[in-house]
Amino acid sequence: MDLKSLQVLCAIAELGSVSKAAEHVGISQPAASRHLSSLETELGEPLVYRGKRPIQLTQFGSAFAKRASPLVRDLMELSPNDPGLVEDSTVTIASTYDFTVHVLPYLVQSAGLQHPNIPLNLLSGTKPAVLTMVEQGEADFGLVARGNIPRNFSFDPLFTSNSALLTPLGHPLSEEDDLSMDKIAQWPFVSWRRGFLSDRDSVDRYRRGRVQFKSVLTLDSVTSVKTFVSLGLGITLGPRFTIDPWDEGRMNVVSLEGVVPGREYGIVTLRGKPLWKSGKLLTDLLHEEVLSSEFLAHFPFGL
Repeated sequence: MDLKSLQVLCAIAELGSVSKAAEHVGISQPAASRHLSSLETELGEPLVYRGKRPIQLTQFGSAFAKRASPLVRDLMELSPNDPGLVEDSTVTIASTYDFTVHVLPYLVQSAGLQHPNIPLNLLSGTKPAVLTMVEQGEADFGLVARGNIPRNFSFDPLFTSNSALLTPLGHPLSEEDDLSMDKIAQWPFVSWRRGFLSDRDSVDRYRRGRVQFKSVLTLDSVTSVKTFVSLGLGITLGPRFTIDPWDEGRMNVVSLEGVVPGREYGIVTLRGKPLWKSGKLLTDLLHEEVLSSEFLAHFPFGL
């Protein structure tokens, strides 16, 4: 039962003419007649007396139009910009662990200030888990790194994160003028099991490029990795946005621009499934916020 057919019936009831009803609805008279016939077929009852001039609704048609009229009027007045609709629409965001800990809090803070009436639900997981949440409708959109994203998803880039090398204080690599992955690989490496691009990608990617690390210690979180590095138990690589202001006092932070390619982070949605109004407001906000000086001030080493 489509809205246009209901509009035609209610307009006939009000105006007493198919031609006037068609003009009121904004369609041709033959189209209005087809909508009326389609509605009669769907309801299994005649709605008008054929052959009578002016046109008259049957008893069933009159009763049905009376019930349908207020519903049609409310639907026609309904706007996707209605603040009440936005306020009632919870937006669920899924993001990878590293993004959730280091970037998302500042974005959520800004969303709360600019759109305080939009309820948020936050989920976190590995990149494959985030994609699954979006695909199954558990999340409206995800925040992940680009790479190995199936074709049924759309990726909307937010920013490019460059990598940094973290070493213990006084480590020889922090004074190296001509850094390379081969030189970095000569030292014990501390990696993470989950939360970045894909599980242990930072190690496996270099191995595919014939870079062999001296040894690898795998931990469960970025925080644990940085603790081990600060104690002199190895070195690590990671996105610069994961470096906290207080890390500089316990580790050396060395930029790897020109040594390791940057990686795009962005918004992932299910292709062909547009975001509802509240979700679109938030994704637009994310694009604006990642360029703002207030947001960038949280990342002294850059994104």
